[in-house]
Amino acid sequence: MKIRQVAFDLDDTLIANSHKYNRAIWRCGQIITEALGPRCPYASELMKLHYELDTEMVKTWKFRADRFPTSWVRLYESLCARLGTGADPGVSGRLYETAGEFRRGPFPPYEGVPEMLDRLRLQGRGLYLVTAGDAELQREKIADSGLTPRFDEIRVIEMDKEKTLAELFGSDPGAAAMIGDSLRSDIAPAVKLGMTGIHVASLTWPLVNAALDPSSYHSLASVLDVPDLLFRLEQDR
Repeated sequence: MKIRQVAFDLDDTLIANSHKYNRAIWRCGQIITEALGPRCPYASELMKLHYELDTEMVKTWKFRADRFPTSWVRLYESLCARLGTGADPGVSGRLYETAGEFRRGPFPPYEGVPEMLDRLRLQGRGLYLVTAGDAELQREKIADSGLTPRFDEIRVIEMDKEKTLAELFGSDPGAAAMIGDSLRSDIAPAVKLGMTGIHVASLTWPLVNAALDPSSYHSLASVLDVPDLLFRLEQDR
């Protein structure tokens, strides 16, 4: 059976994203360290506290663009409350602004991605982009990447991709594939629907992990290898 429809995740699959958060994390940690001085938790503890707070906020804030900056302000204010001191509004403002730098472009695709998508098109495949996150920011990233003309359809969703994948490919999931770096939000829903799941690992936050049978999906070291993998899979069917 030919895999006629191919869907891609955006962040850390087609464009680099996590490094912008990493840079903000280190800078925000430095701001809090300078503000609290010797009373500041050890660096590893500070990062752990922020990760726990930020991932907890995902449950209600989802991937809103202001969640990440707000989580740093809340962490600083909670530490101040624990120490019995008032939070400095200036420090809170610096944290919010610094953490928000992940929203600034440019957002170029990984080298070779446009050509890889063109190869898939030449193979006769429909191309889709299914990305989760803040709608305004995600559309800005897509436009800045220059990839818009290469897709038949682009879907920007709040968080859960299963419903969207079912709408797009539910009538014939065996003829569709989903490629992404998140086992949790990209691969798991695709496998559940009966699609071909292709995981491209990235250096991103642990929230993307999920307990999946490795035999239920395929793994690639580079997204550029997708056309060759799809061709091989079709020869084996």
